[in-house]
Amino acid sequence: MRFFKPNADFDRELARDPDIQDGMATFAKLAVPTIEEMARQAGEPFLRRPGHELIEVQVDDGVFIVNTDYGAHWAEYGSRNTAIHAPLRRGVRQVGFRLVEDPKP
Repeated sequence: MRFFKPNADFDRELARDPDIQDGMATFAKLAVPTIEEMARQAGEPFLRRPGHELIEVQVDDGVFIVNTDYGAHWAEYGSRNTAIHAPLRRGVRQVGFRLVEDPKP
């Protein structure tokens, strides 16, 4: 008798597939305007990174929505002089994506 043995790395293997990454990147790009609007409401960009959009979709062994502002951590996590706005985290959740704050395996 044969038994099914689930692949524990299935999600990671699937996320590395180029066709899957292309599809995920397409949907991630649809979220960019919402996240950019939330970032601008939080006062971003603080320190714009030359040659980059404020919010970008990057594909590198997975699909990531990235805030390229050098000062993004101030809006995201706050500081002594800046309130916590969390535009990237709130925006990603608002458009229905799963948020992974530590993407390391």
